[in-house]
Amino acid sequence: MERLAKVERQTRRLAVLSVIYSALMAVFLLFAGILWLETNSSGRSPFQMTQAPSSATATGEMAGSSPEAGSSPNLPVSLATPAKTPSTRTEVLRADRLGPTAAASFPGSEESSKTPDVKAQTTQYVGSVTSNKYHYPDCRWAKTIHPARLRVFSSVSEARQAGYIPCPTCQPPKADEPNSRGAE
Repeated sequence: MERLAKVERQTRRLAVLSVIYSALMAVFLLFAGILWLETNSSGRSPFQMTQAPSSATATGEMAGSSPEAGSSPNLPVSLATPAKTPSTRTEVLRADRLGPTAAASFPGSEESSKTPDVKAQTTQYVGSVTSNKYHYPDCRWAKTIHPARLRVFSSVSEARQAGYIPCPTCQPPKADEPNSRGAE
């Protein structure tokens, strides 16, 4: 009788431990799934998160970001696909990188062609909301910033007030200078 009670206690302990183990595994898998969705929401693997984004199509979408490509199957279509019209920030960066004549060939440039010089002159530095560094728009690290995380600064003092520091790669000025690299 004593032996039977001991076996029953051990069986109950094993059952409780297996329930705890199953619950911990479920939490771990949920956490891993959420991380996987976040890293794959841009259509890239976690190993490509620091590399330059793939070439943009004519509509301003990232390559492979359409729902047909399967980049984010669990998200609603409104969240899974970027907007069809490029944002003003994207248009300004295109104008900075490619020059005013090449930027006019992009869709949506009709709206931005009304004042492209003003926007291009005021946009001198960019930063990411996930970093504390500001860059020139043509810096190799600035080109890796996802458009949704892009932050634009019109001056060094604006970037410094927001808590950003200069990028060690492109070396933007630490204070506002009249002859900055953006004026070339």
